[in-house]
Amino acid sequence: MNLIKKILCRLTGNKLSQNLLNKMVNSSLKLMGIGIGADVHSSGEFIIINKLKKIKDRDMCVFDVGANVGSFSKLILSSFNYSDKLIVHCFEPSKKTFELLKQNVVQSKNIHLNNFGFGKEKGEFQLYYDKEGSGLASLTKRKPEKLIDKKGLRLDGRKA
Repeated sequence: MNLIKKILCRLTGNKLSQNLLNKMVNSSLKLMGIGIGADVHSSGEFIIINKLKKIKDRDMCVFDVGANVGSFSKLILSSFNYSDKLIVHCFEPSKKTFELLKQNVVQSKNIHLNNFGFGKEKGEFQLYYDKEGSGLASLTKRKPEKLIDKKGLRLDGRKA
């Protein structure tokens, strides 16, 4: 295993290889839908809504994780005519984007807005973005990005 590692390090330890690997990583992330900032119709979210509409006679709870300004939440709520059978929980960690979310989404008993992130680990994390209010905000630092919140974010619902 050591020999393989040495060979790989030698082959990829130059600027050309690093640029190629970086492009491969970025392409892989885009193919997974990470960081593309697509709208609800082209991101696959619209497909989810159509699948959920086929479910009859059941109450549903949807988590809009990384709600941004609420495009998905607005679409799903209107698709279900704000039915009592659908509850949407929006999670948006960015303070500025959360303010836009509050302005953009009609307040009703069907929607719950949460100004914190949602993840598998509790803790404080740095949130990066390309511009304030962007749909590309991420815990992953990519280029070029600025730090949005120096205090960090909590993924457990408590304020940092």
